[in-house]
Amino acid sequence: THPSPLVALMAAGVGARAWGALAALGFALAVAPASAAKHVRVGLPGFCNSPDLKTRWGIDWAVNPFNPHGTWDITGIENAGAACYMSSALQVLLSVPALRDAAADVGAAPRGPSGGLEKCARQVVADFRDIYATKAASRALVPAASAGKAQSMLHELCKEKLENCQNLTDLFQHSKSHDARDALQAILQMTGVDNKLVQWAWGGPTDVHKDAAVVLSRALVVGSGGGCFEYAFAGETETMFQLTSFARDVGGHWVSDVPDAQGDPMEIDDAVVRKRRVEPEHAHLCAYERV
Repeated sequence: THPSPLVALMAAGVGARAWGALAALGFALAVAPASAAKHVRVGLPGFCNSPDLKTRWGIDWAVNPFNPHGTWDITGIENAGAACYMSSALQVLLSVPALRDAAADVGAAPRGPSGGLEKCARQVVADFRDIYATKAASRALVPAASAGKAQSMLHELCKEKLENCQNLTDLFQHSKSHDARDALQAILQMTGVDNKLVQWAWGGPTDVHKDAAVVLSRALVVGSGGGCFEYAFAGETETMFQLTSFARDVGGHWVSDVPDAQGDPMEIDDAVVRKRRVEPEHAHLCAYERV
């Protein structure tokens, strides 16, 4: 396998600033679908029209709506079956306030042909946020049944508009492993989060990300000199971003690292929550917030 031109340039010693601009361009080319798959919509999944959370999720225990102005705490998510990548994606999403609020803002869902899908996707995120926050407040885990329900809902929404899921037909399918980065990107595309608010990058923020509130980065190199950085500047600008959370692929198993209510970094491996054991330079997905 031959290295890509971008990787070859980096290996040849391209300057950091020039590499940042090329990396941003390379990422745009890498994630843009070659062509939208022909996909006939057959209507939104039935759960999109369910009247309340308990009906949508089939649960009989109390769920307390999360107060956006309240304190966010963390908990583990029981694995519903090859779902560590989805759990890590959701942990990262929920750990970043601007990201969490935008993806769960049902009332602000865009209008138009795609509005129904985006509103439903935002409702799924909002429901899961409330379930997660309820369990975290009582020092309990998000049960596998709820994680599995989230997985099923996201898979159904993916099938409705495959280009939102990078045409990965089995993304969020039970017992199918995937990449947390693809899962997070798919969730944000399905919810229609403004790409001016949240932007993706290769390797970290560059000049083109200076106006973003959140930058999500796919690490170029993992280990010494790579992965995520505690702080990063947007290219030649004075705009600074701070690392909030990250996720890493450990031999096909995804683990997330997010701050708890006191701001201390915690590692979450499915249902296990413990103090951070690995530095950000070993991460594959980085979530930066503008300072």
